[in-house]
Amino acid sequence: MARFTLPRDLYHGKGALEALKSLKGTRAMVCVGGGSMKRFGFLDKVVSYLNEAGMEVELFEGIEPDPSVDTVMRGAEAMAKFQPDWIIAIGGGSPIDAAKAMWIKYEYPEITFEEMCVVFGIPELRKKARFCAIPSTSGTATEVTAFSVITDYKKGIKYPLADFEITPDVMIFTHDHLDHYDPETASRFLEKQEKTMTVLSPTSVWQKARQHGTHNYVEFNRHTEWTEQGFRFSAVKAVHSDPCAIGVLIEDLEESKVYYVTGDTLYSKDIVEDLPKNIDLVFLPVNGVGNNMNATDAVRFFRAVGAKRAVPYHVGMFDKLSPEIFGDEHRLILKLYEETEV
Repeated sequence: MARFTLPRDLYHGKGALEALKSLKGTRAMVCVGGGSMKRFGFLDKVVSYLNEAGMEVELFEGIEPDPSVDTVMRGAEAMAKFQPDWIIAIGGGSPIDAAKAMWIKYEYPEITFEEMCVVFGIPELRKKARFCAIPSTSGTATEVTAFSVITDYKKGIKYPLADFEITPDVMIFTHDHLDHYDPETASRFLEKQEKTMTVLSPTSVWQKARQHGTHNYVEFNRHTEWTEQGFRFSAVKAVHSDPCAIGVLIEDLEESKVYYVTGDTLYSKDIVEDLPKNIDLVFLPVNGVGNNMNATDAVRFFRAVGAKRAVPYHVGMFDKLSPEIFGDEHRLILKLYEETEV
């Protein structure tokens, strides 16, 4: 089983940035990459809103793509001098990854980088500062995960930092396949997680997943709904070798947005007929291997669903195809560490 951990508070939609005004604190360190956030005015807005919240603000700028150990150490040193009670990371995956690592070093100055790399070995955070991630991209999803990737250029190695302490709090499995439910990974995630999570999964996964720690395991089969933290999750049909496989509709009740994660599925008119007509974004698998649609059927499915935008995934996972094979003009091709307008 795999685990899906999200931050406790997610702000999104028009005006979401203004939530910074409601943060309680005295000093905020803003970590940012190159110049795009400044050029387009986002950095000035962040600073302005934090000032409105009554905070003194200091910037740590110039975080490079694939951030280095040296950058992390310099950032932690700057934090030690400034003593922020909020760390704000804005930009793509790299500034957020770097800020997470700086946060660890700031809270525990004696910790070594090697100790930070021990999976699920990071000590309890939030003793000095809290963390806020503001993603400008749709790519690595570091803003909602327990992971950070830092590069040691002297050794030529990228190191993952993995611990729920750096998760900036629900998890969904769509079917019982190793690339979606890995029992070993699931046990590492869930058994080490102290806070109670909601885990939504169809019967095929639910029977196994509930072995991993004390959490709220919900048997989430087709036509089941679950509402939590302003979102309604609805399980819908999927056509897969796992007869319990599902897709998931995620409805943002505040913003009236609907997102559809198809899960691994083949094209089926029965699925299309069972869906609402107001889907804003659909995530769908494309590669024509096993129980995933090929590019032709994926485009047909996207158009039949009537979603505004599509994000193809699984492309190249089992083959050497490019996501460009998904030929619809309304696609979003998400790439690591690349800014993408959504």
